Order: sequence, then structure tokens, then C-alpha cells
Amino acid sequence: MVLGGSFMKDQGYRLGSNDQRIRVNGGWKHFSKKYNGLSYGINLNTNFNKSTTFFLWESADSVLHALGGTSDSTTTMSTSSTSRIMIDPYISYISKNGNEHQLKTRFFRTDNKNNTNQGASSDYYFSEYQFQKRFDNKLTLTSGAMSSYTLVKSQLYGDHNSTNIAGYIQGDKKWNKFNITAGMRMEYFKIDSVQSKGKLFNTDLNIPFQPVFRFGATYQPMEYTFLRASYGQGYRFPSIAEKYISSAVGPLNVFPNPNLEPEYGWSAELGLKQGFKIKNFKGYFDVSGFVTRYTNMMEFIFGIYNSNGDDLSYDYNQFISLITQGGNSQLLNNINNLFGARSTNIQNANIPGFEISLVGQGDLSENISFSILAGYTYINPTALNPDSTYLSTFSNPDTIIPKNSILKYRNKHLAKLDFQIDYKKFSLGMSARYTSLMRNIDAILETQNIKITIVDTNNIIQQLPTNQAVLKDNDKYRASRMTGDIIFDARIAYQINKKSKVSILMNNLLNREYTNRPGNVMPPRTIIWQYSLRF
Repeated sequence: MVLGGSFMKDQGYRLGSNDQRIRVNGGWKHFSKKYNGLSYGINLNTNFNKSTTFFLWESADSVLHALGGTSDSTTTMSTSSTSRIMIDPYISYISKNGNEHQLKTRFFRTDNKNNTNQGASSDYYFSEYQFQKRFDNKLTLTSGAMSSYTLVKSQLYGDHNSTNIAGYIQGDKKWNKFNITAGMRMEYFKIDSVQSKGKLFNTDLNIPFQPVFRFGATYQPMEYTFLRASYGQGYRFPSIAEKYISSAVGPLNVFPNPNLEPEYGWSAELGLKQGFKIKNFKGYFDVSGFVTRYTNMMEFIFGIYNSNGDDLSYDYNQFISLITQGGNSQLLNNINNLFGARSTNIQNANIPGFEISLVGQGDLSENISFSILAGYTYINPTALNPDSTYLSTFSNPDTIIPKNSILKYRNKHLAKLDFQIDYKKFSLGMSARYTSLMRNIDAILETQNIKITIVDTNNIIQQLPTNQAVLKDNDKYRASRMTGDIIFDARIAYQINKKSKVSILMNNLLNREYTNRPGNVMPPRTIIWQYSLRF
């Protein structure tokens, strides 16, 4: 039997924001004395959360203040309370000949309440049976089936239900210095009355099941050298939230898209892992190259939509009619209410890249040891054959050239370095993490004058300014920070005895102001005093 729990209260670093969480968990497992190899049990995990948060800042000069301030009548802050309970019964049986049977089930209840009429509750039911057989020729076969059912009642995206059923099989074979894995999975999804449609290499299969294949292999030519290669397909059916969300945060509206289609993709990787030892220093480095390809990739796109999420356009006659009815201001108000973002199937995408990492530790003397962890990742996320409409949503003017059409909200370069020295009972550590500039965001977030496209009688496109900004002052804020971000952390610890330790952790050591997305500034320098006791 296992029991656990935690409590956290955070006053936050932004005006008016706070967070309070409580978690209680437990587990019970029984090994049968009557039937050898039989075990069963149940796990329970519950957590409760109360918080006040905001999504967009007030302005570039008030990045830690919510849009609309803290007044109840104008604020965009939301106060919410969430409860979650997860109950996981399971049973496992390993027969005398090594065959393994597992049955896992879950009930997951979520209840979200807030003051913005965006509450939601859901019940999730899950079950999976898995069978595994090991053969004498070093072949292992794993097969199984799973099913899940979700029932959602929500102010945010209505009442819906979804079903997911899948069956799978995988073989793992060890042959001399090779390890080979191959498998497939058949996925069925359904949300309300909309169900999945099977495709194979862009060919319709006329079945509601989507096949997904994977293959992988490793080869060990020398004792500490490992080569690997893998290929896997991906498939993602739209979530209930993506298809049916209807909400607003300040001037930002979010619209549903019931016609959203699944996205497909595949990824492949080649890698090398090499162990080494240099005097008292030992470790390994890893290098890999990879590529990921998406078809019908989903992305939130700004535009003009009606309440059902359908595309809208204003022609000349509609323009004149609205002007006649109430003047230009009524037209602008009407359009502003219909302006926002919607999850949409956009262009196909290609994301090649490579990754290098190093992990090692060693001794400088009898009482001094050190360890290092370093890594670098490069990706080149681009749209494939993007059209002019999609490229017009990009903030980087260089993206008019398709080969430079870096996908929005991606960082091409990521790097990290962590170094620690241990001397007797003391430990001193430093870490740094670098994220390159997010080259592209939605162009609409870099303008202080949203413009609406109108077509006149001569089919000439006219741009109508609305004198409104989605994200106030973000254009100036971003223009002054067109560089990457490097963040330093530090820590020092003293091991009192084998069971207790006291530490001081300092995150964002140089107190750098940076964002992980437009309108969201990350925490400033934070100092944590920590005492840990194991018993």
C-alpha cells in the first residue's frame, strides 16, 4: 500500500494571479498466494486546484498586469476551481510458460468551474487488454485492444461525446547484434456522429479505421556503440475542444470548426550513441538526424467567422448596406465581433532537424566529482507549397519566399547546459538554456490596426482599419527583442545526512525578461529555499 500527498500555494509573479493545489494519492496491490503469477490492485489520484490567471497582458509597459486590469467589470482574468479524480483498477497474470496478460481500466472525472461561463465537466472511461508472449528464439509478440469513451458537458464547447477503439500488434526480435521492432495499430475515432476515415499513403480505404505502422532497429557494432533507425506514422483526430470551442478573451474571439479534419504524418530518425571513458571521466554522446512530415496539419488561424465558425467575406453590396444602416462604426463593431481565431487544417509541413547531446561524470580528486549534461537541437519547420493566403498570416516578411516560410511559433535552435561539482557534502550547480528567436508569429499580433478586407464593385481589394489591436503594443515590444533568450539558473545544496538535504535554488539568475509566446512574460528571478527529508 502506498499513500502520498502534496500541497502548494503560489502567490504568483503577476498582479492578481495566484495558484493553490492539493493532491492526494494512494495505491493498493495484492499478490495472490493461491494463484502464482496473479496480482491485482487499484490506484487513486485526486487533485484540487484554485487559481486566478490571465491570458493577455495589459500592454508592453504593463506585462505583469492583465488586460482590463483587476476590476471585475473590465478584467480578462479568470478565477477557476478544478477537481480531478482518477481511479485505476488493474489485474495482471503471468503463466508458468511466461505468457503475460494485463487488464488496465480507468475512470477519470474532471470538473472545471470559473467565473467566465467557460466551465466544463467530463467523464472518461478507459480499458485495455494486453497479451505478451516470449519465444525461445528471442522473439516477443505483444498484442492488445483498447477502448475509451468520453462524455463532456461544457459551457465552453457544448455537450459532446467521443469514442476511441484500437487494436495493435508488435513484434520485437533480437538477432545477433540487431534488435528489430515492427508493429501496427488500427485506430477508430468518433465524436458525436463524425467518425474517422481510413487512409493509407493518401489513398482512401473506405473503412472507419486508420492504420498506423512503425518500424525500428538498433545495431551494436562495438561494446559501447549503438546505431539506431526508426520510422513511424502518426494520426491525430481533432479533439472536442478544437472542433467545438466558442469563447472570447478581451478582443480575441475563438470560434469552433465542426468541419475540422484529422491530421496525418510520419517521422523518421537515424542516430548514433557512443559511450566513452577518458581517465576518470566517463559518459556518452548521442547524435541523431530526423524528419517529420505533416499532412492537413491543424493550426489556429485568425480570420472573420460567424458564430458557427464558418468563413465570412464582405462584398461591396454588404459593405454599402452596413454603412447605410448605421454608419462605418456599426460595420466595424459587427466585424470586430466576428474577428478571431479558429482551428483550421492548413498547409502540409516538413520539419527536418538534428540533435546532439552529451552526458558524463567523473572525479577530479578523492573528494571532488563533477557531472555535465549538454544538448543542442536544430529544426527547420517549413510549410510545403504554401499558398499566398496562408503566408499572409505570417509575421516575417521573408516568408513570401516559400523556402523561408518558417512555421509560426517555432524556435529553430534550442540548447541546454548543466554542470555540477560535488565536494564532500556540498553541491554547486549551474545551468543555462538558450531558445532562439521565434521568427514567425501571427501577423495580426504585430499590428495596432486590424484591417478587414472588403471587395468593391471592381473586385479591387480594400483594407478597412478597425482601430483595434489584438495584443496592445506587442509590435514595439517584439521589435525591441528580436534576439534569442538565454536563461541561467544556479543551485547550492548541503547533504546533512543520508536522509536530509537543504538547498537554495535560484531560477532566472540574471532576471531576464522573456516570453514563451506573445503576451505571456515568464517568471522573473525566483529564489527557492528547500529542505528535503526521506523516510
